[in-house]
Amino acid sequence: MAAGFFAGLTYLTKGSGQLLLLCFLFSVVILYGRKILAKKKQILVFLAFYLAAASVLYIYNYKVYNAPLYNYNTSHVAWFDSWEEHYAVNRQSLPTMSYYLKTHTLRDILVRQWRGMKKRHRSE
Repeated sequence: MAAGFFAGLTYLTKGSGQLLLLCFLFSVVILYGRKILAKKKQILVFLAFYLAAASVLYIYNYKVYNAPLYNYNTSHVAWFDSWEEHYAVNRQSLPTMSYYLKTHTLRDILVRQWRGMKKRHRSE
């Protein structure tokens, strides 16, 4: 119960907190494999308490963005060519993954990734 609830609270504080849910489910499959049904009650309790905590954000995102899993950072920020795009007057013109893939070649993407990793490595 506590693990599910706190995993849900983590998601409320940071979008990547949802990875805790995925890690839990992945671990359950690895640990129990075919015996997963024997642990069904514990899994459902975890999920119920996770949803109890996280549902606030799921409902908000659904009402505001029509997508319960919406996250500004993964939906738009990751696809900016420059930070100035953040200040777009028309929020509909913010870049998305599909827009980015349509407007950049594979070479552009690889060069950007390489430069970013090199820059990050130097700053450590």
